[in-house]
Amino acid sequence: MSAARRDAIVLGAGLAGLTAARDLAAAGLDVLVLEGRERIGGRTLQRPFCGDGPAVEMGGTYFVGALQHGLRREIERYGLRVARAAETPPLRWHTGGELRRTWPLPPQQIADAERAAAALIEASRLIVPGMPYDEQALVPLDEPYAAFLDRLKLPAATRDLFASLPCFFAGAHPEALRLLHVVDWIAQLDHSVWAQFAALEETFADGTGSLVRALADDARGSEVRLGTTVASLSQDGDGVVVRTAAGETFAAARAIVTAPVETWERIAFDPPLPADKLAAVDAGHRVRTRKLWLTVEGVEAPFICAGSGSPLQWISSEGEVGGAVLCSAFAGIAEALDPDDRDAVEAALQPYLPGARVLAVDHEAWNDDPFSDGISFRPRLQTPLARSEGRIHFAGADVAIHWPAWMAGAIDSGAAAARDVLAAARP
Repeated sequence: MSAARRDAIVLGAGLAGLTAARDLAAAGLDVLVLEGRERIGGRTLQRPFCGDGPAVEMGGTYFVGALQHGLRREIERYGLRVARAAETPPLRWHTGGELRRTWPLPPQQIADAERAAAALIEASRLIVPGMPYDEQALVPLDEPYAAFLDRLKLPAATRDLFASLPCFFAGAHPEALRLLHVVDWIAQLDHSVWAQFAALEETFADGTGSLVRALADDARGSEVRLGTTVASLSQDGDGVVVRTAAGETFAAARAIVTAPVETWERIAFDPPLPADKLAAVDAGHRVRTRKLWLTVEGVEAPFICAGSGSPLQWISSEGEVGGAVLCSAFAGIAEALDPDDRDAVEAALQPYLPGARVLAVDHEAWNDDPFSDGISFRPRLQTPLARSEGRIHFAGADVAIHWPAWMAGAIDSGAAAARDVLAAARP
């Protein structure tokens, strides 16, 4: 045994883990946080573009403060600065095989767009946001979003427009999400399909690192160990024991696992996780999106590009670097674009930005990172994922009941797990 028994061990120092550690330490508990990476922050990561450029967000970035109340409370608690977009930049659409600089559709297809929007709004009224999907009557929504679009038999440009919606809020390809994930977002926006074009306007003015640092500073009553890979987690009626890949052993009364669900298979749980929890992992959708940052010449900013006909479904101008335009971009299917092939990235821009020349590309290999195994996870069966198993509790954006896959979901679930541990600790 490497140290005296703790009150709680938290696996992971992302937003959920830091929130849980802070709340437990504030209540007087002895807390140890074990993080596999050599940094804190989880799937948020602010770092210099290409090593020496301006700070850019390689992971989670946007939030909706008016709706995501837990995250808003943290912002107010720490006095964090928020940046808001002054106005939506001009949109460039590539739909139906054509570049459209004003309206995304030919006039003849407006009625089809109304029909598709009405179908999504009707579906969104079946969802109660914040209630587990598997506790609602959502069987009609449990189909691939792409299959839903196919059933509508939309003309090409209209289908391309609606196929691009998952990239607006999830950076995802339509094949990567279920219909319920899309309409849950629409339900959050008061059942509006179009409100999302203005909803994602808030970021951290000093980067997501400002939130991560604030949480870590406030959790200073706990001990954080970086570069510590957890190999196993066992429990009995008296407590939990964590063993690391380096052979260290730590004991505690309880544990909170905040590691992404796709990494659970690398932890030997004893007793094993229940079959329904593992089935819930298999039933969800790992979003293997690729987020890129690039500098581009030969284009006029500002702009937002969306649509189809390219491995990139979303491109947004974000600033300027040495006279070039700095852009963020999403490839909904990571394997469709090699970020190290600058010519391929430049070709992917052409449907939206003819004549664009790529100077530099940067990205974070989330899909190859053993501590994330993907950029996000979209659940279907939420109750088993979030459920505590004896003395082991679970938190994180992947298992969040409300706002799954968002920074807000990580914050909320970390706080909820801490409350569960504190409740169990009371005599």
